[in-house]
Amino acid sequence: MYYRVRSSKIELWNESSSGGAVRTIIKALLRKDVVGQAVMTSSRGFGAETVVINKPTDPIPATCYAYNSSLIQTFLSLPKDVRKVVVALPCQAKAMRNIDSSTLIISPVCFQTIEEEGIANALYKCGFPIHNFKVESIYRIHDKLLVNTFNESTELSFNRFWNQLKFYHFSNPQCRECRDHLGMSADIVVFDDKHRSNIVLVRTIRGIDGLANAIDDLKIKSDRFQKLKLAVNYKVLRRYVATLLGKILHR
Repeated sequence: MYYRVRSSKIELWNESSSGGAVRTIIKALLRKDVVGQAVMTSSRGFGAETVVINKPTDPIPATCYAYNSSLIQTFLSLPKDVRKVVVALPCQAKAMRNIDSSTLIISPVCFQTIEEEGIANALYKCGFPIHNFKVESIYRIHDKLLVNTFNESTELSFNRFWNQLKFYHFSNPQCRECRDHLGMSADIVVFDDKHRSNIVLVRTIRGIDGLANAIDDLKIKSDRFQKLKLAVNYKVLRRYVATLLGKILHR
C-alpha cells in the first residue's frame, strides 16, 4: 500500500531530507512508548556510524550517503528486552529480519552507497575546500547539502553534488551485486519525493501499525497510482471471471 506523506510539524519538516516521514514515525513511537529505542545511521566525517535514540527529544539524523558497517553489531549489543525500531538499508534489513522477526524495520530505497573517497571527490568538484577543514558530518536537508566542519556549516546545492557522484567508480563493492533496492524484508519503505515529501510503501501489518501511531503528526493520502492499480486489477479480474464463466457455459 502506497501513501504520499509529509510531516505536519514544520519544525520537523525543516530538519528533514524530504518529507520527514521517518523522523516523525520514530518520534511518535518513542513518545507513545511503543518502542524504547530507535537504531539509526548518522553521518560521521565522510563515513557513517550508528546512533541509538532513546527519547523523542533526542536529535534524529537526516539522510547520509555512506554505508554504515556498525549497524547490526550495535543492534546485537543492545538489551534484548527493549522493543526497537531500526532504520536500515535493504541489505541490512534482510539480516535484521533473520536476527529478530519482531523488530519494526524502516528502509530507505537504496540503489547504491558510496565509498568515502567518492563523497570527498564530489565535494571537491563542487568547490568545497576539503583539504582546509575537518569534515564532521554531511547531510541532505531538502535540496541542500549541509557540510558541517568543526566550527561552521556550509550549504551546497544537492543536485550539483549528486551529479558529481561517480557511482560506477566509487560505489561499495557489495552494492554492485545487490538486487534488493526496495527493502523486501522491511515493514515500511520510504522513497524521496522531489525533496519535499515522501512516498511510503507499507509492506506488513506491523508497518501499518507503526504508521498509524504517527498519523496525527503526518499529512497523508493514498497515492493515485495505488487507485489506478486497483482499478486495473478489478478489470482484469472481471475479464478472467467472464472468460471462465463463458467456458463453463459453453461446455
